[in-house]
Amino acid sequence: MAYSIVWNESSPVGASVSAADIDAEIQNFKISIRERMNNILLNTWETDANDPKTLDPAALSLDKVVLSRSATLSIANDTLTGITWNNEITNADSLFDSGSPTIITIQATGTYLIILQANFVFNATGYRRVEVAIANTTIFPFASHDPPQVTGSTGLTCSCVLAMTAADTIIFKAYQNSTGVLNLSANSTYAMVAQLI
Repeated sequence: MAYSIVWNESSPVGASVSAADIDAEIQNFKISIRERMNNILLNTWETDANDPKTLDPAALSLDKVVLSRSATLSIANDTLTGITWNNEITNADSLFDSGSPTIITIQATGTYLIILQANFVFNATGYRRVEVAIANTTIFPFASHDPPQVTGSTGLTCSCVLAMTAADTIIFKAYQNSTGVLNLSANSTYAMVAQLI
């Protein structure tokens, strides 16, 4: 939130300060403390009779987004493809915007846990791969399965912990070379980006 008074720890100017100036500074200090306390407490600080005070969990929350695919997604043969997300499970601080369905945009600088789980439908030809791209540049780790499962679907998971800067973008990508179009399964492909610190 925007505070009405900017925090000021500078020393008073001059050899002496008038009583009126001291009184004004004390009033400003009280306003500053009240605003800042009310920003992190569950109840209004100056009228809350409970002791100890209760912190507001929302004020302490870190950014997190969890996304999924609720429908299959076709991945063309031999084409690294950004996974489009069509279901928000949680989206704190608007890391995900459905208008850009492949992109997660970091809102606050920090350290993040990044996880992708993807599930390709059965096909015994070629191999499968998923990866994480920061600013559309592939980074490690990635996960691959070569050859794919000979029976049943092929599931892949990759994860990493990265220091991220506000405005960094994350794109999760999938690849397969079965010689034809191959789907990521519905309701089994997920992504999570969670701020740790």
